[in-house]
Amino acid sequence: MGWSSVITVEPAMFLQQAGDTLTFVIYQNLFIDKICKVDLGYSNAVCDLYAQSTDLKPEQELLGPELNNIQKSSSNFLLYNALVENSFPVLLVLFLGVWSDQKRRRKPPLLLCLVGKMLRSLGLLLNAYFISWPSFILLLTAALPHSLGGANAVFHMSAFSYIADASVPRSRTWRIGIAEAFWQLGIPVGLFLGAYLFKVGGYLCVFGTSFLFHLIGVLYTAFILPEVAQPNQNPQKHLVFGKYGNYGTYTETPAKRIRCFSENETANRDVESNNNNNTADKKRTNDLHSIKESEPLLTVPNSNRTPSPPSSKNDLVQPGSQEEISQRPVSVYEFVIGSVRSIFKARPNHTRSCLLSLSSIMLLYGICFYGENNMKYLFTRTKFSWREQEFSTWTIVESLVAVVGLTVVMPIFSKLLKLSDPCAGALGALTRASSRLCYALGPESKFLYIGAGIDVPGVIGPLSARSLASKCVLRDERGRIFAFLGCIEALVPLIAVPLYSLIYSYTLTFLPSAIYFVSTGIDMLIFVIFGVLFIAMKMKVVQFSGTNVAALLGPLTGDEIASVPISGVHFSCNLYRRSSLS
Repeated sequence: MGWSSVITVEPAMFLQQAGDTLTFVIYQNLFIDKICKVDLGYSNAVCDLYAQSTDLKPEQELLGPELNNIQKSSSNFLLYNALVENSFPVLLVLFLGVWSDQKRRRKPPLLLCLVGKMLRSLGLLLNAYFISWPSFILLLTAALPHSLGGANAVFHMSAFSYIADASVPRSRTWRIGIAEAFWQLGIPVGLFLGAYLFKVGGYLCVFGTSFLFHLIGVLYTAFILPEVAQPNQNPQKHLVFGKYGNYGTYTETPAKRIRCFSENETANRDVESNNNNNTADKKRTNDLHSIKESEPLLTVPNSNRTPSPPSSKNDLVQPGSQEEISQRPVSVYEFVIGSVRSIFKARPNHTRSCLLSLSSIMLLYGICFYGENNMKYLFTRTKFSWREQEFSTWTIVESLVAVVGLTVVMPIFSKLLKLSDPCAGALGALTRASSRLCYALGPESKFLYIGAGIDVPGVIGPLSARSLASKCVLRDERGRIFAFLGCIEALVPLIAVPLYSLIYSYTLTFLPSAIYFVSTGIDMLIFVIFGVLFIAMKMKVVQFSGTNVAALLGPLTGDEIASVPISGVHFSCNLYRRSSLS
């Protein structure tokens, strides 16, 4: 298998993350400059003093109210920016998740998100060029296009759905890990490049490079990245699926084996042959004329003879095929609610409980991620008196540790040790809890680096949850499931940021590391959930490979019954679809 068939959406993920990280710190400098110099009208001396330090000398204490106004206005801007950037993606990701499942297309949501990010970079470039524009213009020209494109919620939904469709179950964890590694690699690249470009060329150089990164991502996705392969593109070529489905791989090889059933729903196990070809149509329909369940599947001889074509286009429509999907009437309500319904609807073998558990895991991981990211700079500044340089170095080390975990530890877990997803996720949650406990208890700043080293396997936890979620459902629902996870990703900052800010404010004077004790407790809860899933799978309480497909697909309708002539014998049979469950 060549690299062209393995590396698909990963370059776009790297370009997106590198382009975003380029502007991560510089964007904050830009809106603080605009608030200070344009909105509040303060002098350069006051603005420079705020940027350098919040510790005032005795002769500078008269500037305290001005600095407080800058901080208050900056906090309000961050709140408005978060509301604008996360409002549209919450609904958009649900709509596009169902739409991409219905149309079986993953590229359009990817392109929409990348175009939104490219327009955001263009808006930042314009605001840097017209420095006299007030700060609220940033919300209209940068935050709003980013939100209308779906932001990271839509991007992750589309990217991980693409990877799930393009991979087989045994390699899916590996493929998702490679994609995560490309995405994480963009963080140190963006931080290094952003700091260097800002020193060389200022705002225009940084935002122009970010625009270029996103433009390359758009061109790559539009013209180089292929659309995910569609199964059942021609029902006359693909009369049936094989035993394990085709996992999204289109092939010209005609199907050779067909599982036939009678239309009589009560006869689904032992069946008998019907040797009387002159029986009336009604009797032939109700009689049992399939082979026994224990016998081999009926084999179509591999000869030059081909089945008679259907009399009309709709006579033979494979359930779940592109033709069948396009005929389903879907309302706007179904587009929005479909993702939520896919999570909560009844499923066999406790699959619904598994999906709800995985959604809870992603919610808890999101609370820790966004809460810590919002407060860790203040934590390091308060406890260890760090400034921007020390903090940037530690952030780069953390991102490199994540890359090492995805490229080294993940293959060891998946390929060498053959660990299941719940087992790998439990180990990742345990190491992350140990890392956060090291952050909380460390008396010196070096313990932050020690904790980052302990967290090398910690990145496996979210990866295992995503991989396991894709294995819980049929291919037709993967977009919905990842859309629901993307909706959680868009909503969780509105919960995590105020929660961690409140905890930090109340414990600042006596225990500034309290936020990491909270994260330790949350990570231990994730460890328990993964452990329960691991035990349930070992005891076969939760099963994926043995899932009852008929129960997942719902009762058969008349449109799903096809009449297929084989070697001169006319069978009335249901085309058996053993869809990929992972």
